[in-house]
Amino acid sequence: MLVGLDVGGTHTDAALLARADGRLLAFAKAPTRPGDVLPGILEALQEVLRGRDPGAVRRVCVSSTLGLNALLTGRNDPAGLLVVPGPGIDPRSFWGPAPLLQVLPGAQDHRGNIVAAPEREDIWRALRHIMEHKARAVGIVCKFSPKNPGLENSIAEQVRDELGPDMPLVLGASAGGALNFPRRMHTVWCNASLARISRAFILSLEQAGRDLGLACPLVVLKADAGVFSARQAALDPASSMGSGPAASLLGTWALGGGQNAAMCDTLMIDMGGTTTDLAIMAGGVPLLSSQGLTVRGRPTLVRSLWTRSIALGGDSSLRLRDGQIVIGPDRSGPAVALSTYPDGPNEAAPSARSCLQIEDFASRARKTALFAKGVY
Repeated sequence: MLVGLDVGGTHTDAALLARADGRLLAFAKAPTRPGDVLPGILEALQEVLRGRDPGAVRRVCVSSTLGLNALLTGRNDPAGLLVVPGPGIDPRSFWGPAPLLQVLPGAQDHRGNIVAAPEREDIWRALRHIMEHKARAVGIVCKFSPKNPGLENSIAEQVRDELGPDMPLVLGASAGGALNFPRRMHTVWCNASLARISRAFILSLEQAGRDLGLACPLVVLKADAGVFSARQAALDPASSMGSGPAASLLGTWALGGGQNAAMCDTLMIDMGGTTTDLAIMAGGVPLLSSQGLTVRGRPTLVRSLWTRSIALGGDSSLRLRDGQIVIGPDRSGPAVALSTYPDGPNEAAPSARSCLQIEDFASRARKTALFAKGVY
Protein backbone atom coordinates (compact mmCIF):
# COMPACT_ATOMS: atom_id res chain seq x y z
CA MET A 1 0.00 0.00 0.00
CA LEU A 2 1.00 3.61 -0.56
CA VAL A 3 0.00 6.70 1.43
CA GLY A 4 -0.34 10.22 0.07
CA LEU A 5 -0.46 13.03 2.64
CA ASP A 6 -1.10 16.71 1.96
CA VAL A 7 -0.68 19.14 4.86
CA GLY A 8 -2.24 22.51 4.14
CA GLY A 9 -2.86 25.52 6.31
CA THR A 10 -6.53 24.61 6.82
CA HIS A 11 -6.83 20.84 6.33
CA THR A 12 -4.64 17.75 6.28
CA ASP A 13 -5.69 15.17 3.68
CA ALA A 14 -4.61 11.54 3.46
CA ALA A 15 -5.24 8.86 0.83
CA LEU A 16 -4.40 5.15 0.89
CA LEU A 17 -3.74 3.45 -2.46
CA ALA A 18 -3.23 -0.13 -3.53
CA ARG A 19 0.35 -0.43 -4.73
CA ALA A 20 -0.43 -2.88 -7.52
CA ASP A 21 -3.06 -0.93 -9.44
CA GLY A 22 -3.33 2.50 -7.79
CA ARG A 23 -6.86 1.80 -6.57
CA LEU A 24 -8.12 4.16 -3.85
CA LEU A 25 -8.66 2.21 -0.63
CA ALA A 26 -9.44 5.00 1.82
CA PHE A 27 -9.22 8.76 2.27
CA ALA A 28 -9.59 11.17 5.19
CA LYS A 29 -9.57 14.87 6.02
CA ALA A 30 -8.59 16.45 9.35
CA PRO A 31 -8.21 20.06 10.49
CA THR A 32 -4.67 21.45 10.60
CA ARG A 33 -3.95 23.00 13.99
CA PRO A 34 -1.99 26.28 13.68
CA GLY A 35 1.44 25.88 15.22
CA ASP A 36 1.08 22.13 15.80
CA VAL A 37 0.49 19.98 12.72
CA LEU A 38 1.06 16.64 14.48
CA PRO A 39 -2.55 16.08 15.69
CA GLY A 40 -3.99 16.64 12.20
CA ILE A 41 -1.42 14.33 10.61
CA LEU A 42 -2.13 11.59 13.18
CA GLU A 43 -5.90 11.94 12.79
CA ALA A 44 -5.80 11.69 8.99
CA LEU A 45 -3.36 8.76 8.94
CA GLN A 46 -5.21 6.86 11.67
CA GLU A 47 -8.43 7.12 9.68
CA VAL A 48 -7.01 5.74 6.41
CA LEU A 49 -5.10 2.97 8.24
CA ARG A 50 -8.03 1.92 10.43
CA GLY A 51 -8.25 -1.89 10.41
CA ARG A 52 -5.14 -2.25 8.24
CA ASP A 53 -1.57 -3.35 8.93
CA PRO A 54 0.80 -0.32 8.97
CA GLY A 55 3.62 -2.70 8.08
CA ALA A 56 2.06 -3.21 4.66
CA VAL A 57 2.61 0.46 3.74
CA ARG A 58 5.60 0.71 1.42
CA ARG A 59 5.92 4.49 1.13
CA VAL A 60 4.45 7.73 2.44
CA CYS A 61 4.66 10.72 0.08
CA VAL A 62 3.99 14.16 1.56
CA SER A 63 3.15 17.49 -0.02
CA SER A 64 2.58 20.70 1.92
CA THR A 65 1.93 24.41 1.53
CA LEU A 66 3.08 25.30 5.05
CA GLY A 67 6.39 26.82 3.96
CA LEU A 68 4.84 28.62 1.01
CA ASN A 69 2.02 29.94 3.20
CA ALA A 70 4.53 31.20 5.76
CA LEU A 71 6.44 33.19 3.13
CA LEU A 72 3.35 34.61 1.43
CA THR A 73 1.75 35.72 4.70
CA GLY A 74 4.98 36.97 6.31
CA ARG A 75 5.03 34.32 9.06
CA ASN A 76 8.51 33.07 8.21
CA ASP A 77 11.48 33.70 10.49
CA PRO A 78 13.54 36.87 9.97
CA ALA A 79 16.76 35.74 8.25
CA GLY A 80 20.00 37.69 8.13
CA LEU A 81 22.24 37.44 5.06
CA LEU A 82 26.02 37.85 5.09
CA VAL A 83 27.01 38.43 1.47
CA VAL A 84 30.44 38.64 -0.21
CA PRO A 85 29.72 39.89 -3.74
CA GLY A 86 33.21 41.04 -4.68
CA PRO A 87 33.52 43.61 -7.47
CA GLY A 88 30.47 44.25 -9.60
CA ILE A 89 26.84 44.94 -8.80
CA ASP A 90 26.08 45.87 -5.20
CA PRO A 91 23.41 43.38 -3.95
CA ARG A 92 21.55 46.25 -2.29
CA SER A 93 20.74 47.60 -5.77
CA PHE A 94 18.37 44.67 -6.46
CA TRP A 95 17.60 43.59 -2.89
CA GLY A 96 16.60 47.02 -1.69
CA PRO A 97 17.21 48.53 1.74
CA ALA A 98 17.19 45.82 4.37
CA PRO A 99 18.87 45.87 7.79
CA LEU A 100 19.15 42.07 7.71
CA LEU A 101 21.34 42.20 4.56
CA GLN A 102 25.01 42.79 5.38
CA VAL A 103 27.58 43.15 2.60
CA LEU A 104 31.08 42.03 3.62
CA PRO A 105 34.40 42.98 2.02
CA GLY A 106 36.25 40.24 0.17
CA ALA A 107 36.03 38.42 -3.15
CA GLN A 108 36.32 35.18 -5.10
CA ASP A 109 37.20 35.10 -8.79
CA HIS A 110 35.24 33.23 -11.48
CA ARG A 111 37.35 30.11 -10.91
CA GLY A 112 36.54 30.06 -7.20
CA ASN A 113 39.94 31.30 -6.04
CA ILE A 114 39.70 33.36 -2.84
CA VAL A 115 41.08 36.80 -3.67
CA ALA A 116 40.38 38.37 -0.27
CA ALA A 117 38.55 37.22 2.85
CA PRO A 118 36.60 39.51 5.22
CA GLU A 119 38.27 40.31 8.51
CA ARG A 120 36.93 38.73 11.68
CA GLU A 121 35.90 42.13 13.00
CA ASP A 122 33.84 42.80 9.86
CA ILE A 123 32.00 39.50 10.35
CA TRP A 124 31.33 40.11 14.02
CA ARG A 125 30.12 43.64 13.33
CA ALA A 126 27.67 42.33 10.70
CA LEU A 127 26.47 39.56 13.03
CA ARG A 128 25.82 41.98 15.88
CA HIS A 129 23.82 44.16 13.49
CA ILE A 130 21.52 41.41 12.22
CA MET A 131 21.02 40.02 15.74
CA GLU A 132 20.00 43.48 16.93
CA HIS A 133 17.32 43.28 14.22
CA LYS A 134 16.01 39.96 15.60
CA ALA A 135 17.44 37.52 13.04
CA ARG A 136 16.46 33.92 13.83
CA ALA A 137 18.50 32.35 11.04
CA VAL A 138 21.61 33.24 9.04
CA GLY A 139 22.50 32.75 5.37
CA ILE A 140 25.99 33.14 3.91
CA VAL A 141 26.39 33.76 0.18
CA CYS A 142 29.70 34.35 -1.64
CA LYS A 143 29.80 34.92 -5.39
CA PHE A 144 31.16 31.86 -7.24
CA SER A 145 30.88 29.70 -4.10
CA PRO A 146 29.70 26.69 -6.20
CA LYS A 147 33.23 26.67 -7.64
CA ASN A 148 34.77 26.72 -4.17
CA PRO A 149 32.76 26.79 -0.89
CA GLY A 150 35.90 27.47 1.17
CA LEU A 151 35.17 31.13 1.86
CA GLU A 152 31.58 30.41 2.93
CA ASN A 153 32.80 27.59 5.18
CA SER A 154 35.36 29.87 6.80
CA ILE A 155 32.75 32.54 7.55
CA ALA A 156 30.35 29.85 8.81
CA GLU A 157 32.90 28.65 11.38
CA GLN A 158 33.13 32.15 12.81
CA VAL A 159 29.33 32.49 12.84
CA ARG A 160 28.98 29.22 14.77
CA ASP A 161 31.64 30.36 17.25
CA GLU A 162 29.70 33.55 17.84
CA LEU A 163 26.07 32.33 17.77
CA GLY A 164 26.35 28.65 18.75
CA PRO A 165 25.23 25.46 17.00
CA ASP A 166 21.47 26.01 17.43
CA MET A 167 21.23 28.99 15.08
CA PRO A 168 20.02 27.78 11.64
CA LEU A 169 22.81 28.42 9.14
CA VAL A 170 22.48 28.08 5.34
CA LEU A 171 25.35 28.35 2.85
CA GLY A 172 25.03 29.51 -0.75
CA ALA A 173 26.96 26.55 -2.16
CA SER A 174 24.16 24.26 -0.97
CA ALA A 175 21.73 25.86 -3.45
CA GLY A 176 23.14 24.01 -6.47
CA GLY A 177 25.66 24.74 -9.19
CA ALA A 178 23.95 27.43 -11.27
CA LEU A 179 25.92 30.69 -11.32
CA ASN A 180 23.13 33.19 -10.75
CA PHE A 181 24.15 35.25 -7.73
CA PRO A 182 20.84 37.13 -7.15
CA ARG A 183 18.76 33.94 -7.42
CA ARG A 184 21.21 32.19 -5.10
CA MET A 185 20.74 34.92 -2.51
CA HIS A 186 16.95 34.58 -2.69
CA THR A 187 17.16 30.79 -2.44
CA VAL A 188 19.39 30.95 0.64
CA TRP A 189 17.06 33.52 2.20
CA CYS A 190 14.07 31.20 1.67
CA ASN A 191 15.92 28.21 3.15
CA ALA A 192 17.05 30.20 6.18
CA SER A 193 13.62 31.79 6.73
CA LEU A 194 11.93 28.37 6.68
CA ALA A 195 14.61 26.36 8.52
CA ARG A 196 12.84 26.17 11.91
CA ILE A 197 9.37 25.66 10.37
CA SER A 198 10.67 22.87 8.13
CA ARG A 199 12.53 21.15 10.96
CA ALA A 200 9.43 21.15 13.18
CA PHE A 201 7.28 19.85 10.30
CA ILE A 202 9.61 16.95 9.49
CA LEU A 203 9.89 16.02 13.18
CA SER A 204 6.08 15.90 13.36
CA LEU A 205 5.93 13.64 10.30
CA GLU A 206 8.54 11.29 11.74
CA GLN A 207 6.79 11.26 15.13
CA ALA A 208 3.49 10.37 13.49
CA GLY A 209 5.16 7.54 11.60
CA ARG A 210 6.64 6.12 14.81
CA ASP A 211 3.36 6.44 16.70
CA LEU A 212 1.48 4.54 14.00
CA GLY A 213 4.12 1.87 13.44
CA LEU A 214 5.08 2.96 9.92
CA ALA A 215 8.54 1.66 9.02
CA CYS A 216 8.52 2.65 5.33
CA PRO A 217 10.42 5.48 3.60
CA LEU A 218 9.02 8.97 4.08
CA VAL A 219 9.48 11.22 1.04
CA VAL A 220 8.49 14.80 0.32
CA LEU A 221 7.24 16.10 -3.03
CA LYS A 222 9.40 18.81 -4.59
CA ALA A 223 8.31 21.82 -6.61
CA ASP A 224 9.29 20.05 -9.84
CA ALA A 225 7.17 16.98 -8.93
CA GLY A 226 10.21 14.90 -7.98
CA VAL A 227 10.71 13.61 -4.43
CA PHE A 228 13.46 13.56 -1.84
CA SER A 229 13.84 12.15 1.65
CA ALA A 230 12.32 13.85 4.67
CA ARG A 231 15.78 14.57 6.08
CA GLN A 232 16.82 16.23 2.82
CA ALA A 233 13.61 18.25 2.90
CA ALA A 234 14.46 19.51 6.38
CA LEU A 235 17.81 20.82 5.10
CA ASP A 236 16.42 22.25 1.86
CA PRO A 237 12.88 23.52 2.51
CA ALA A 238 13.03 25.87 -0.51
CA SER A 239 12.91 22.90 -2.88
CA SER A 240 9.54 21.81 -1.47
CA MET A 241 7.98 25.29 -1.23
CA GLY A 242 5.97 24.56 -4.35
CA SER A 243 5.06 20.98 -3.46
CA GLY A 244 1.42 21.88 -2.76
CA PRO A 245 0.82 23.44 -6.20
CA ALA A 246 2.83 20.60 -7.79
CA ALA A 247 0.56 18.02 -6.13
CA SER A 248 -2.54 19.85 -7.36
CA LEU A 249 -1.16 19.97 -10.89
CA LEU A 250 -0.30 16.25 -10.81
CA GLY A 251 -3.87 15.58 -9.71
CA THR A 252 -5.23 17.70 -12.55
CA TRP A 253 -2.98 15.84 -14.98
CA ALA A 254 -4.17 12.45 -13.70
CA LEU A 255 -7.86 13.37 -13.69
CA GLY A 256 -7.66 15.00 -17.12
CA GLY A 257 -6.10 12.00 -18.85
CA GLY A 258 -9.04 11.38 -21.19
CA GLN A 259 -9.05 10.70 -24.91
CA ASN A 260 -8.47 14.33 -25.93
CA ALA A 261 -6.13 15.26 -23.06
CA ALA A 262 -3.12 15.61 -25.37
CA MET A 263 -4.95 18.32 -27.31
CA CYS A 264 -6.09 20.33 -24.29
CA ASP A 265 -4.62 23.45 -22.73
CA THR A 266 -5.66 23.55 -19.08
CA LEU A 267 -5.59 26.26 -16.45
CA MET A 268 -5.58 24.89 -12.89
CA ILE A 269 -6.96 27.04 -10.07
CA ASP A 270 -6.74 25.49 -6.60
CA MET A 271 -8.12 27.68 -3.80
CA GLY A 272 -7.16 26.66 -0.28
CA GLY A 273 -7.70 28.39 3.02
CA THR A 274 -4.60 30.59 2.78
CA THR A 275 -3.55 30.71 -0.87
CA THR A 276 -4.80 30.18 -4.39
CA ASP A 277 -2.46 28.19 -6.62
CA LEU A 278 -2.47 28.45 -10.41
CA ALA A 279 -0.69 26.36 -13.04
CA ILE A 280 -1.10 25.41 -16.68
CA MET A 281 -0.74 22.42 -18.96
CA ALA A 282 0.00 22.97 -22.66
CA GLY A 283 -1.21 20.20 -24.92
CA GLY A 284 -2.01 18.10 -21.86
CA VAL A 285 1.52 18.40 -20.41
CA PRO A 286 2.62 20.44 -17.33
CA LEU A 287 5.19 23.15 -18.02
CA LEU A 288 8.44 23.77 -16.13
CA SER A 289 9.51 27.22 -15.02
CA SER A 290 12.30 28.38 -17.32
CA GLN A 291 14.66 29.57 -14.56
CA GLY A 292 13.20 28.68 -11.19
CA LEU A 293 10.38 29.20 -8.72
CA THR A 294 9.46 32.77 -7.80
CA VAL A 295 7.85 33.30 -4.39
CA ARG A 296 6.75 36.66 -2.99
CA GLY A 297 8.63 38.43 -5.75
CA ARG A 298 11.85 36.53 -5.01
CA PRO A 299 13.27 34.61 -8.01
CA THR A 300 15.06 31.47 -6.80
CA LEU A 301 17.14 28.61 -8.21
CA VAL A 302 14.49 26.06 -7.19
CA ARG A 303 13.58 23.84 -10.15
CA SER A 304 9.82 23.99 -10.39
CA LEU A 305 6.70 23.40 -12.43
CA TRP A 306 5.39 26.70 -13.76
CA THR A 307 3.01 27.79 -11.02
CA ARG A 308 1.83 30.97 -9.33
CA SER A 309 0.65 31.22 -5.73
CA ILE A 310 -1.36 34.19 -4.44
CA ALA A 311 -2.04 34.97 -0.79
CA LEU A 312 -5.81 34.85 -1.26
CA GLY A 313 -7.87 31.94 0.05
CA GLY A 314 -11.15 30.90 1.57
CA ASP A 315 -10.04 31.97 5.06
CA SER A 316 -8.34 35.24 4.06
CA SER A 317 -9.03 38.06 6.48
CA LEU A 318 -10.88 41.26 5.55
CA ARG A 319 -9.95 44.68 6.88
CA LEU A 320 -10.57 48.34 6.14
CA ARG A 321 -7.56 50.33 4.94
CA ASP A 322 -7.82 53.87 3.58
CA GLY A 323 -11.51 53.44 2.84
CA GLN A 324 -11.12 50.15 0.98
CA ILE A 325 -11.65 46.54 1.96
CA VAL A 326 -8.31 44.72 1.76
CA ILE A 327 -8.27 40.92 1.45
CA GLY A 328 -5.41 38.94 3.04
CA PRO A 329 -2.61 38.05 3.05
CA ASP A 330 -3.17 36.63 6.54
CA ARG A 331 -5.97 34.17 7.29
CA SER A 332 -8.46 34.38 10.14
CA GLY A 333 -10.43 31.15 9.82
CA PRO A 334 -13.73 30.25 8.14
CA ALA A 335 -15.78 32.49 10.44
CA VAL A 336 -14.25 35.66 8.99
CA ALA A 337 -17.34 36.30 6.82
CA LEU A 338 -19.49 36.57 9.97
CA SER A 339 -17.28 39.13 11.72
CA THR A 340 -18.29 42.81 11.84
CA TYR A 341 -16.25 45.97 11.93
CA PRO A 342 -16.54 48.18 15.03
CA ASP A 343 -17.46 51.19 12.88
CA GLY A 344 -20.39 49.40 11.24
CA PRO A 345 -20.91 48.38 7.60
CA ASN A 346 -18.86 50.03 4.89
CA GLU A 347 -19.74 50.50 1.23
CA ALA A 348 -16.10 50.48 0.01
CA ALA A 349 -15.30 48.22 -2.92
CA PRO A 350 -13.00 45.26 -2.25
CA SER A 351 -9.45 45.37 -3.49
CA ALA A 352 -9.17 43.83 -6.98
CA ARG A 353 -5.43 43.17 -6.78
CA SER A 354 -5.66 39.41 -6.34
CA CYS A 355 -8.29 39.09 -9.10
CA LEU A 356 -6.00 41.01 -11.46
CA GLN A 357 -3.12 38.68 -10.57
CA ILE A 358 -5.24 35.66 -11.53
CA GLU A 359 -6.35 37.35 -14.76
CA ASP A 360 -2.73 38.26 -15.64
CA PHE A 361 -1.52 34.70 -15.02
CA ALA A 362 -4.33 33.24 -17.12
CA SER A 363 -3.50 35.57 -20.01
CA ARG A 364 0.21 34.71 -19.90
CA ALA A 365 -0.63 31.01 -19.54
CA ARG A 366 -2.67 31.09 -22.76
CA LYS A 367 0.18 32.77 -24.66
CA THR A 368 2.68 30.23 -23.29
CA ALA A 369 0.46 27.33 -24.32
CA LEU A 370 0.18 28.75 -27.85
CA PHE A 371 3.95 29.27 -27.95
CA ALA A 372 4.51 25.63 -26.91
CA LYS A 373 2.34 24.59 -29.86
CA GLY A 374 4.32 26.72 -32.27
CA VAL A 375 1.59 29.30 -32.89
CA TYR A 376 3.93 32.18 -31.91
